Amino acid sequence: MIQSFRLSSFPVLRTGRLLLRDISPADEYALFRCLSDEEVMRFWGMPALQSLEQAAAMCENFRRGFAEGRHIRWGIIRRKDGVFLGTCGFHSWDLHNHSCEIGYEIDRGHWGNGYATEAIRAIVSFAFSYLDVYRIGALVHPDNRASERVLLNAGFQKEGILSGYMYSEEEFYNLNMFHCKKV
Repeated sequence: MIQSFRLSSFPVLRTGRLLLRDISPADEYALFRCLSDEEVMRFWGMPALQSLEQAAAMCENFRRGFAEGRHIRWGIIRRKDGVFLGTCGFHSWDLHNHSCEIGYEIDRGHWGNGYATEAIRAIVSFAFSYLDVYRIGALVHPDNRASERVLLNAGFQKEGILSGYMYSEEEFYNLNMFHCKKV
């Protein structure tokens, strides 16, 4: 089973309000600020970051993952002022089945402005056009209603429930599965 992709360079995407680009060492503090927030990380399946060093390691993992074709993670930047809003991207590649999963988060101070939906629409369009992807899945904790709304607004459909699929903080959780397919 092929589980990686190859692109010659990191794809930069633009929307009406956003610039989606690679995450650089200059973004480490903004990433730390976002991912150290307990509310942002509540449904991520891992604890909030505790140090800037963890954010630096995550940035390096994003860069290395792209270079190795394992995942692609964009920094979401507001075009009008260059503010780092969060990240979005793809992981869990299965090129044999032309599928992957999507993940994203937005800094809490920017929730409710439609940035996640706008970013997701852009990267989904990119994946369907350039990455030979037919299906994109999204796993969402049942209590994360905001994320469900984002996905539905971006064209995803709820598919079903994965029982006991996530283990976090010594508990098993169900996850809702959403998907979007190339038309």
